[in-house]
Amino acid sequence: MRRIRAASVAFLAVVFLYDGNAAAADRPAIAAVNIGMQAGLTLVRSAIQRKVRSRRQLLRSLLWGGVSGAGFYGAKELVASERFAPGWIVANVAMSVSENVAVGLHPLAQIGYSVGPVRFRVPLPNFQKEADAHVYVDVSAYQTVALVWAIADHDRMRLKGGMLAFERDAPYRESQKAGDPNVRVFVGGRTAGMFPGVWTGIQEFGFLDDSWRHEAVHSVQSLQFDAVEPSFGFLTNERQATPNAKKHLIRVEHVKLGLMNFTDEAIESASQRPWREIEAYRLANDFEF
Repeated sequence: MRRIRAASVAFLAVVFLYDGNAAAADRPAIAAVNIGMQAGLTLVRSAIQRKVRSRRQLLRSLLWGGVSGAGFYGAKELVASERFAPGWIVANVAMSVSENVAVGLHPLAQIGYSVGPVRFRVPLPNFQKEADAHVYVDVSAYQTVALVWAIADHDRMRLKGGMLAFERDAPYRESQKAGDPNVRVFVGGRTAGMFPGVWTGIQEFGFLDDSWRHEAVHSVQSLQFDAVEPSFGFLTNERQATPNAKKHLIRVEHVKLGLMNFTDEAIESASQRPWREIEAYRLANDFEF
């Protein structure tokens, strides 16, 4: 019950912080939201995984969750300045810190890297000596659906800074500007899960680079919510505690549902000023949404 209460309080605090800062689009406020939100949600996941049994463990989850949030903010700043590869690497390291702490491991016990809906995690011997595999693999149901949707909605796929990115030859949506039938409004970018996509024709208007930066921020946001996605026993390939058991080369460990991303999408859809857009426009396009 104490773990449940702690998780509930943390969740409500995060929701309050999320809404309370939604109107603030300056970079220090965005950094604060990232740090506070990631700290709170890391605590929530730690509580769900039953790793919060003392005040020390609670503070540990908050501290390292905050470090992870700072890393995610830095990753967004990098991709927003077109440094896609460094940004994606920093985002994956930040995700690893949050993942490790939430399951009671050393913050650097495993370093992971997400390729599409599959995440590979490599244990570092100095920080996790008891690992029973050289590489762990997780699969995300949410990101699998997002990948299928992205493939269906685009004309081609490419690798951009370590991310699977997509392009299409027509705008996602075209409409008339309200009150001015002579002005056309185009939607030139769309991200599904962690997969950014753009309409290449937007280059004619001088916005191709802006679109890539904007959508890349959305990709990091999706990865950020994957970092605090809980793992459930019925979707986990449990470790075998057999003495002298042979160490696996690769072992699939978790199937993740994507509940955190689904929940965030529901919150965003109900919001008049969705935080994901506020953040992406300020960091990548340098104006307020």
